[in-house]
Order: sequence, then C-alpha cells, then structure tokens
Amino acid sequence: IPNSLDIYDIVLFIHKTLAPRLLRHENSKAMIFCRGTPEVDRISERLECAKHYAQYDFKDDDLALWTKGVCKTIASSSTLLQGIDEDYVNLIIFLGRPWGMMDFIQGCGRGGRKKHTSHVVVVDDGKMPWVKELQEEKCTAQMNEWCSNPKQCLRKIISKTMDNQEITCEDLARDGMVELCGFCNKLDDVEVSIKQCFTNALDVNASQGGLLQLDQEPIHGQAEKNEEEDLFQHFATPDLNMVSKFEEDYLEQHPASSS
Repeated sequence: IPNSLDIYDIVLFIHKTLAPRLLRHENSKAMIFCRGTPEVDRISERLECAKHYAQYDFKDDDLALWTKGVCKTIASSSTLLQGIDEDYVNLIIFLGRPWGMMDFIQGCGRGGRKKHTSHVVVVDDGKMPWVKELQEEKCTAQMNEWCSNPKQCLRKIISKTMDNQEITCEDLARDGMVELCGFCNKLDDVEVSIKQCFTNALDVNASQGGLLQLDQEPIHGQAEKNEEEDLFQHFATPDLNMVSKFEEDYLEQHPASSS
C-alpha cells in the first residue's frame, strides 16, 4: 500500500466494502490474520469484532461467538491458521505481509470449504517480516517474492513453492477449472472493489460514520456499535479508470515489479 495510507484504514475499507456481499449467508464468516497481538487488539477494537491469540483470556469465548455466528468476524494471530474447519469462511484478510508462504497457505485454507468460493486479500505494507531460524520452514523468501511480483498470475509462485511446478490460471482453465485469481480476472467486481478501497482511502475517513456491524453485540466491554452510514456507495459500481490509476500508482512505488 502507498506510504501515505494507514494499513488499518485500508483493512477497514476492504471489510466494510466486501462484507455486505460476501457475508450474506447466515453462517458466513470472515477472518483477519495479523502478524502480532498488538495488531489483533487494534483491528478488533476498531471493528468491534472477536479476537484470538494465546495470551487473550477470553479467546475461547470469542471463538465460540464467531463459530456460532453471533460475531461474523474474528481477528487472530497465527493461533487460528490451523484447526479451524468452518464451512462458510468467505472472506480472509491478511493485515500485513504474512510471515511466510506456509502461513499464507494455511490461512487461505480456512476458506473454500464445501466448494464455497473464499476471497483472500493481502494488505501488503511492504515490510518483510522474518524469523531467521524459521525463514526456510515458513518459506519466507517465497512469500516476499509473491508480494513483490503482483503483475503475474498469483498462482504461479504458490504452486512452485507447494508443488515445485508453476501452474497458472490459464493452465487450470484448460482443465476446466475456471476460478481465476485477482490478477487474471481484473474485471471481477470484488477485485475492482478492493482496488477502489486503496484509491478512495485518502478521501474517506474510515473511523467516522460507524464501522461495519453485522447485527452483533459488543463483546467484553468494547464500545457500543455506532449507527452505520453508507459512505461506501461509490464502491458498488466498478470504475475501471480508478483501477488503472491504482496500478499506475503502485508501479511508481514498486518499479522493480514492472519488469
């Protein structure tokens, strides 16, 4: 994301924009993965959603609220990257670059159950986190390569890392599997809306007008929900000029990725 934008505002914009369309089913859910507990606390407070990490005293209570559908969204550290088998996790957001490709794949695996499409968004702040002792195990270099090369099929580096074979959406389309990634399907309304979140984030204050609430009660003394205002109507209709502007701005800040 551009340096002038706050990563938390971007995540709020994306959640605000996509949740109404992706979480319509009564059992549908969203997950937001963060690199550390401070990030979990902050995004949970701003979204007034459930949260989960090892040291959180109410983690089991919050997880129960989320699995039962009382709270549609849960923010988590790496604690929920594995072991969650909910059928309708339709939206997954990574706040910041994941620690490695393995964490990314495991997090993505929380969605897409029972052939339900799950949309995964990585809000990349350009920071390259790594733990020296774990970088090979977590495939940190591959994750950094994936985030640094947005102008190619998103499956390419993932398949090379996991299967030692590069597979693209074009390859899958020939085999009758036509679910395209965000790069290969630029006109997908969800993909366009995500990009518009970036281009509009400077003009709309995500902390005003109420954050997205999905008929859920505040948990553990968090602030009571504000009345929602429809500040995001302009995201409903894709604006391809804005998408082009986003891509131009991105390439200006990431010149190496255009090669």
